[in-house]
Amino acid sequence: MVNCYLCIQVIIVLYDDWTVNCYDSHLQLLWSQVLLNVNHPRRQYSVRTAGMLISPHTLALGDNGTVIVAASFVHTDHNIQRFDIQLF
Repeated sequence: MVNCYLCIQVIIVLYDDWTVNCYDSHLQLLWSQVLLNVNHPRRQYSVRTAGMLISPHTLALGDNGTVIVAASFVHTDHNIQRFDIQLF
């Protein structure tokens, strides 16, 4: 007997207000989660990089998979200033 598994693809979207939405293949919203309560003005921070890992591995009974979101952001006052370099 051969086990047959149905692979269902999802689309994960991370918005600039740190909300993650999960859509099915028909673009129907499956779930939404706020990751970070941003109570400060967004212009004070800028996102340096963001990444997501979508895995079929389950962490608890009844799960259909795992979504891991990681990002880093920097305070805009700490951005590196550009210096003009003159070569002689």
